Amino acid sequence: ATINLIKNQFTYSYNLPDWLNWNTFSILITIIYIIGYYVFFWYFTGQTPGKALLGLRLITTDGRRVSLLRGILRYLGYSFSAISLFLGFFWILIDDRRQGWHDKIAGTLVIYTWEAHHEERFLSDRINELMESDDGYEAKVDTN
Repeated sequence: ATINLIKNQFTYSYNLPDWLNWNTFSILITIIYIIGYYVFFWYFTGQTPGKALLGLRLITTDGRRVSLLRGILRYLGYSFSAISLFLGFFWILIDDRRQGWHDKIAGTLVIYTWEAHHEERFLSDRINELMESDDGYEAKVDTN
């Protein structure tokens, strides 16, 4: 009921151009909300709730807080990374600094906020250990 009241008020009370109808207005509000969510959290806390849960934070490449402009640039970079068949996101896997195209565009980095840094070669190191041991996997099993 409230939505219909707002819709009717918006549609009939103002002498608006034909292209600015309720559907256009709702799409614009949705876009502003989605972009605002990310930019708000990046600007004020450096992390969205999901990044906070994973122990990640967004900073600039020189270690400062992300500005409003950098947050907007990063979000626009998300679109560019996705439009290119997600190559901008897959770029994170081969980049030495783990930056996607959106990070490179905005000059940002995602860092760990806790001490549980991952070892990027953990699997290859473990395989090499197993290959070098005489007894294979059984030699490394802890029986305690």
